[in-house]
Amino acid sequence: MNMGVIYPIKGKKIGFIKSLKRKYGINVKYRYLKETPQGFKEKGVDVLLAIDMITNAYENNYDIAVLLSGDADFILAIERFQALKKKAELWCFKDFVAWQLERKVQKKNMKYLNKVIDKIKK
Repeated sequence: MNMGVIYPIKGKKIGFIKSLKRKYGINVKYRYLKETPQGFKEKGVDVLLAIDMITNAYENNYDIAVLLSGDADFILAIERFQALKKKAELWCFKDFVAWQLERKVQKKNMKYLNKVIDKIKK
């Protein structure tokens, strides 16, 4: 399992990210923030995750991808993944999902974080 995060990582997050690999086998990949006139923006995290998703599908490393995003940038990755006869499960917030992405995933494979957020909040 892969996860992208924005660098730099500080404080308690460092230990948490290290424990993800140790406990759950999650590989964390980093990308830097880019400064723009409007403030800082993440760059490359979606592309990084989409590439990992497709690469691992072609390498037959898994049959089910769980994507935690509502971003339309993942539409092509979902289409390619499904063309390889792999199952894509989408977890997102109901009000923050691109309708184009939502249409690419079967209803039974849509999971809304709104329904479970109170159970997983600390």
